[in-house]
Amino acid sequence: MPIPISLKQATDEVDGPGSAMDGWVHRKTGEFVFIPKEENYGSLDEFQEEIDRVEESEDFIALPSQFDLHEYRIMERFSASQADDRVRERLLEAISGKGAFRRFKDTAHRLGVREAWFEYRFAALAVQVADFLDENGISYIDDVGLPKRARPDDEAD
Repeated sequence: MPIPISLKQATDEVDGPGSAMDGWVHRKTGEFVFIPKEENYGSLDEFQEEIDRVEESEDFIALPSQFDLHEYRIMERFSASQADDRVRERLLEAISGKGAFRRFKDTAHRLGVREAWFEYRFAALAVQVADFLDENGISYIDDVGLPKRARPDDEAD
């Protein structure tokens, strides 16, 4: 029987390495494995044992990449959710055009909503990670307090 993993840890693991590494989770043990991308690291000879282990097992599932997480949409939703018109407008302005991520983070800091952003972002990522785990049949412990969501097995016949 697969060991349930911590949703908080899974979210931290998915969020942690950024685009410089590829990650996998073992569906039965909950072990996370990260291997640098060759273009960012050079030779991967020292990681060959881990690479072989991941490639030779059907139990390792590739984690969602930074691109799969749609952080821009999360910034958009956070910005639009702000009750203060001035804050909402400034954040929405910050995410337009080149350099949106840096501008957004700087603006959130200046406007005093940086901590609220981090909490919102983590919660949004946790929902995406929970969906990923559900889709791949990986059990987890909800130690982040996900909002109640309709799941296929929750639906009435």
